[in-house]
Amino acid sequence: MIVGTPWVAYGKPEVCEQVRSRIEDTAPTIGDTARLLVLAPYLTEATAPKLLARAKTSSSARTAVDLYLAIGLSRHASNLKRLRDEPRATRSELRLGQAIARFALGDGTLTGTIAKALYEGSLDERRATAHALALMRQKRPQIMLYDALQDPDPEVRLAAGRVHYPRRSRRARRVLLELLERGEPAIRDDVAGLLVEHHHRFSSAAPLPDRLRGRVLVDTAVRSRSGARTARVQLMSRDAVERRAAFATLAGLGTYSVKTLGRLAAKPKARYGDVVDAELTMALALMGDTASIHALAKLEKVQAEAAAEVLFSFSGAKAPYSQLDFDHAASLARAIEPWVVRGVVSQITQRRIYDALDRAESNAAAALARSRLAGPSGAGLAAAIRVLSEAGTTRDVPILIAVADRKVSVRVEGYAAAAAICAASRQ
Repeated sequence: MIVGTPWVAYGKPEVCEQVRSRIEDTAPTIGDTARLLVLAPYLTEATAPKLLARAKTSSSARTAVDLYLAIGLSRHASNLKRLRDEPRATRSELRLGQAIARFALGDGTLTGTIAKALYEGSLDERRATAHALALMRQKRPQIMLYDALQDPDPEVRLAAGRVHYPRRSRRARRVLLELLERGEPAIRDDVAGLLVEHHHRFSSAAPLPDRLRGRVLVDTAVRSRSGARTARVQLMSRDAVERRAAFATLAGLGTYSVKTLGRLAAKPKARYGDVVDAELTMALALMGDTASIHALAKLEKVQAEAAAEVLFSFSGAKAPYSQLDFDHAASLARAIEPWVVRGVVSQITQRRIYDALDRAESNAAAALARSRLAGPSGAGLAAAIRVLSEAGTTRDVPILIAVADRKVSVRVEGYAAAAAICAASRQ
């Protein structure tokens, strides 16, 4: 039986009890069940009856399954007993929800109901089931999803691919590449992100969105014998993504000295203007040049956005090329902090900065994230909270609670991050 000890039993009792109380009050009122699942691992036993009541009035298979799944992912032994004692539902979506919740808690006696929905159900049932199974960590859900790679629906195949591609499944790889080539734009974007995250070797980065193309160019170059030579040529590219990826590649490889790279940047600067100075400054900062690190803080808007793109491209390389030691990363974070505090860069760029620094050195990223918590809502704030959920300490919990109380847009993420820190403090 896969049943966990309630997370709130660990960590600092007083502050973690506050998180518990807020989650108990908030969870039943969350309309978007996808957001509810963010809180699922931290739900209390008292939440289950309220979620069950909502599920029984839902007309959507996806909503009903998500509500039951949230109960299953909370991993309370009492919830398993509650579900077993429930009478068998008459509606198919509720029977599926009961089976999913019990399966998440380690009870596989209703696996036949899940298999029928996944392989023979309506489109709504197949999507809901695939999504639910993809969130479970056990082996049996993964095995069931393997055959879903052949489902006619792209969303179902993508859910199965998310589980099996990281496990080096050749079939999953073929399915994802087919979706990347022929899928709808939203599906292609999700597939591209998944493939890039797992360092897939693309034959060409051209079909990828610009936000990912630079990362792929750097990842490919640092693994190539001719990477430095190719990057040197790309410094002259009129394509800003290519040029910034070239600066990031040379910073990661460390092929040239600070002085030599500065000299190589003279020609692109003459052709493309002062924006190249910002790109060079970030590249030199990533190489550890103290003067360049200090110069980052003075960049404004267009220059800061360009420098941030170099940093984000740099993060695309596999370790150790994308990693920095703590002192280096911390000095970089301090230099970038004014961009965040003063809103010099966009919310999307802030999110990319946190992602890049998190890959380079998570503790330095957490230090920068703390400075963002007092700022306005947006993608940057959500990214800062996400960083702290993994690298924060119990000292961050009261601040996360205060931010979540104050800002509805990140309430779920804030409480979930605080709960994750409380749960991690037991280790």
